[in-house]
Amino acid sequence: RAFENCSYLTSITLPETLIKIEPFAFKGCRNLPSLKLPSSLVSVGFNAFQGCSKLTSVTIPDALTSVGSYAFAQCRSLAHLTLPETFTSVASYAFSECRRLGSLRLPAALTKIDFQAFESCRRLTELHLPDSLTSVGYNSFARCSSLTSLTIPAGLTCIVKSAFARCKGLSTLVLPETVTRIDTGAFAGCSGLTSLTI
Repeated sequence: RAFENCSYLTSITLPETLIKIEPFAFKGCRNLPSLKLPSSLVSVGFNAFQGCSKLTSVTIPDALTSVGSYAFAQCRSLAHLTLPETFTSVASYAFSECRRLGSLRLPAALTKIDFQAFESCRRLTELHLPDSLTSVGYNSFARCSSLTSLTIPAGLTCIVKSAFARCKGLSTLVLPETVTRIDTGAFAGCSGLTSLTI
């Protein structure tokens, strides 16, 4: 909790020798506008930047393979996010309630998105799930109300409970023949759905 709730902090310069950011390190630094993580970084702890509500951009280095739960949750000004190709999983709640996130690029090698990882990213309009993906947790994209179309990759055989619930703008959904199970409420409340291909 080294700099937690330093609410007037507007600039951070991190050294290129830094390898780890501890949990809660910059949580609640609500006036921080941008963030460049050093290329040496290999670990970002849980809740590390949660609630940095004015953060509009973050540069994630290639050395980083994942971030902790809630690491960037409630960064409500974050508009664009590109995860490096080294990422293989996204932790629970990692980017939940990033309500201005309109652009999201997921790496080709991603295999797992944990529960509620991108819940309530309300401005997300496009989502391209990589073919490598085999696991999506419950509520992982719930309440992404601006999402308009979705194609589920062949590697994802089970759509778990509430994974895409209340995506009210979703009009087109394509499910592969490889899907063997769709859990209760997986697409519940997708009131705008007009086209479904199974």
